[in-house]
Amino acid sequence: MPAHNQAKSVSTFTEPIAAHPPDTAARREPPAMDMIQQATVLIIDDELPNVRLLERILTRAKCRNLISTTDVREALSLFEKHQPDLVLTDFRMPFYNGSALIEQIRSVVGSDD
Repeated sequence: MPAHNQAKSVSTFTEPIAAHPPDTAARREPPAMDMIQQATVLIIDDELPNVRLLERILTRAKCRNLISTTDVREALSLFEKHQPDLVLTDFRMPFYNGSALIEQIRSVVGSDD
């Protein structure tokens, strides 16, 4: 079982979005790819290699706004600060699990969303 006393980290990656000139509009990515490229994604996992893997996958998909943490205790404040479009979370983490985190997020978002 991995030790959980390692220093935790928070990462934020942003990349400016360049405007597409009118003559390249036909060469744009499909709508689903366009959505992930513009999405804000919050990654929560206590294992840094898992966080880095997801960051690489999403970066290759040209996702421009990634927020990540290895400390589940920071996740709710990061969610409130960045209002991500997508949350990717581990379910087995120290302090409290991913299920509890999702319930906390639901209480912040409300039942209508």
